[in-house]
Amino acid sequence: PTGRPTVAAIAETKGTESATPATDSVTPVKGKVTKVERLWSVLAVAAGLLISVGIWQSFSGGEQVGWGLAKVTSLSPDLGDAEYLLELSQLAGAWDNKTPPTTETLIARLEQFKTGCDTLRRAPKPQLQEVDQIWLAKSCQEWSGELGVLIQQLRNGSIDYHDGLLEANRIAEGMESALIDKAEELA
Repeated sequence: PTGRPTVAAIAETKGTESATPATDSVTPVKGKVTKVERLWSVLAVAAGLLISVGIWQSFSGGEQVGWGLAKVTSLSPDLGDAEYLLELSQLAGAWDNKTPPTTETLIARLEQFKTGCDTLRRAPKPQLQEVDQIWLAKSCQEWSGELGVLIQQLRNGSIDYHDGLLEANRIAEGMESALIDKAEELA
């Protein structure tokens, strides 16, 4: 005996008749959730959340940070000025590594790209002379502004996915070209 009343015993004390004889086993009551059922429900929800996060990350590039210009801090301080700018152009070219499939993933990737540009703007640039550091900081501010405007346009629907992707590609190509041109100027 467990010491707990059975469903039938409870029913008898309330004056209702029960077709189930009183025994020591507990019969599940319709509408009641057992501990095992509750555990399985919690596990199913947790698994669903993990799967959802995995799917979202794969569509959003899977890279929360650490691609493109966000890698600027990993560049060697021993690079010459032209080499440094060429390396930056390759980092900016990382935009082309993935094409986001939806407006939402395009926005997420643009936000990551903008974060990389902001990281570059704030990063120390010992490879460059002061005048070139100023040029780069000003250029980054302009590129970041363009990316911010594009993100807003995509969010408010004033530009569709296709045109937004074309504009993002134009901005990325412009960044890459400007960095290459400046490197050639300094070489």
